[in-house]
Amino acid sequence: MAELVAQDRARRRAAFRIGQCLAEIHRKRLWANLGHARLEELLAEIGIGRAQAFKLIAIAERSTAEEVEHLGVEAAYARAVRRRPTRPRGF
Repeated sequence: MAELVAQDRARRRAAFRIGQCLAEIHRKRLWANLGHARLEELLAEIGIGRAQAFKLIAIAERSTAEEVEHLGVEAAYARAVRRRPTRPRGF
C-alpha cells in the first residue's frame, strides 16, 4: 500500500512539473524553437491534448507542488480555476 501511495504522489508531482514546463513553453513561444508552427503541433507530438495541456498550465500557475501532491490533479485544477495565479507570469 505504501508503494501505491508513493507512486501516486510521484505522479502528482510529475503533473505539476509538466504544467510548469508547458507554461514556460507557452509563455515564451518555445514551440517555434522546436520546429513547430503552433503549440498544438508540439502537443500532438508529445501526446498531450490541448485541453489537458491548459489544465496543467492552470494548475502550475495557480497552485504549489505541495497542494497538487496533497489534493491530486483534479482537485487542484478545481481550486486553480477559482484562483488568480500565485506566481508572476514569468516564474
